[in-house]
Amino acid sequence: MGFNPHLLLRPRQTPLSTLMRRLMTSYAVYYNRRHRRSGHLFQNRYKSIVCEEYRYFLELVRYIHLNPMRSGLVESLKELERYPWCGDGVLMGRFQFPWQQREEVLRYFGDRLREARLKHRRFMAEGINQGKRPELTGRGLRSAVAEEEEIWDPRILGDGKFVKEVLKQGVGEEKFLRLTWDGLIRKVTQWANLSLEDIASGSKRPKVAKVRCILSYLAVRRMRMNTVEVAALLNVSQSTISKCLLRGEEINKKDSKVVNQILK
Repeated sequence: MGFNPHLLLRPRQTPLSTLMRRLMTSYAVYYNRRHRRSGHLFQNRYKSIVCEEYRYFLELVRYIHLNPMRSGLVESLKELERYPWCGDGVLMGRFQFPWQQREEVLRYFGDRLREARLKHRRFMAEGINQGKRPELTGRGLRSAVAEEEEIWDPRILGDGKFVKEVLKQGVGEEKFLRLTWDGLIRKVTQWANLSLEDIASGSKRPKVAKVRCILSYLAVRRMRMNTVEVAALLNVSQSTISKCLLRGEEINKKDSKVVNQILK
């Protein structure tokens, strides 16, 4: 039995949508090349939840790191420490992932490393029997928040005041920034009544060439992908994508309704 991967991220200057697109696109390119395949790799867009840090940070760390135990992939905390596909082993000193902020988590449990790890292990043990917790997935907060300000949103994990502030700032991003590459392909192919194989075939048929140009424009200008990424995904040269991009911009200027038609 498997489980859905989870990441607890704190974006700095780069938006979450950009980080996730780069991660998913680069992995899709790597996987397709390694297995000599083409086409979609991820079925749906990732799910993201904005979290109120001071209330939920440690609870989310524990919930995410206990996922392998809930799924039956490991049977004990000792095995969890040695499980390489989970961040708990980094906190306990078994592995090193340079991108994981080990010290930032452990300092919640103490200033000395040994003491912090012992307290963290007790904290993990206390969560084993809690099972799946809907209140940590953005689905179970309505009643708790309603007591404060009657504000609730499944995309936000926090109290009413926090939800209100996030919504004011704008938790959502423009439609194209929320799309994955596969999501964009589905919309474009459905709109054009073509397959990805048609678009990536190198065909010079007017309709196929036009759709390839529109796709390049949307990916680079709207989703902020770079031409190297798009070229790799369509199995063409970067110069081809650069030319398609210019023509796609011209098409959009002449008929701006195309974008709205694709987004429907």
